[in-house]
Amino acid sequence: MRYMIVVVIMFAFVGATRAQDEEPTPVGTTWQWVAYLSMDDSTITPENPAMYLLTLNEDGTLNVTADCNMGSGGYKLEGSSMFIEVLSLSRALCPPESLSEDYLSLLGDVVSYVIEDGDLYLALMMDAGIMQFTPLAFPTDVTWQWESYESKSGAISLTVKTPEDYLLTLNSEDKYAHMLVVCNRGTAEYIIEENSLSFQMINVSLFGCQDDSGYLDYMGYLSRVTTYAVMGDNLILTLDTGATMTFSRADE
Repeated sequence: MRYMIVVVIMFAFVGATRAQDEEPTPVGTTWQWVAYLSMDDSTITPENPAMYLLTLNEDGTLNVTADCNMGSGGYKLEGSSMFIEVLSLSRALCPPESLSEDYLSLLGDVVSYVIEDGDLYLALMMDAGIMQFTPLAFPTDVTWQWESYESKSGAISLTVKTPEDYLLTLNSEDKYAHMLVVCNRGTAEYIIEENSLSFQMINVSLFGCQDDSGYLDYMGYLSRVTTYAVMGDNLILTLDTGATMTFSRADE
C-alpha cells in the first residue's frame, strides 16, 4: 500500500495542472529527509532524519545538513519544477554508515516537487525516484548555549568565551523561553510559525554583571530574532539585520 501511494504521487508530478499559486510552498520550512524510493522499489531510510535537513530561504538561498556536514547553496522554482545546487559544504569525515553522499547526490538530481498532506516530495530526473521530507519541528525543551555571533557582512564576528553562561530553552508546556544570561535570568514569550521565531521579553533580573560580559548584547540580539534554522546539533537564529547567532546543544 505504501508503494502504491508513492507511485500515485509520482504520477501527480507529471499530471498536475493546478496553478502554482494555489499550491503550498516548500520555502520557509526546514525539512527533514525521511525516505527515498527508487523506481526499482529499492528504498533508503535515514536512521535519524534530523541529520539530513533542507531549508529553502526566501532569498533563493538554501541551507543543508548532510549528517556531520553543513552547507549552503541556491535553488530555483518554476511552477512545480525545482532545481537545487549545493555550492559550499564542510568536509568533516562522517561515520562509514553515513548517507551524506547519497543525500547530496539525490538533491542534485531533483527536478520537481509536490506537497501532499504536509510532506514534501521531490522527484528526480529520468523518473529515478522520489525523496520524501517531513517538516522539522522546532526542538523545544532543549537547552541551547550561545557559541557565536556574525554580522551579515562578516565584518563583525564574535566567538563566545563561556557559552555555558548564555543558555536558552523554549519550554513546550508554558510556552515561555527561559534564559540564563551570565549573572541574570530572564523569561520571554516566543512565537514560532514555520521557520519564523520571535521573542517578547517579559522580565529579566537586573544584577550587575561584569562590563565585558556581553549581557546587554545578548539580550538585544534575541529581541531582534526573526527566523531560525536547525543544522544538526546547531541552532541558527537570524536577526532582522541579517546577522546570525549560532547555538549548540548544552550538555545534559
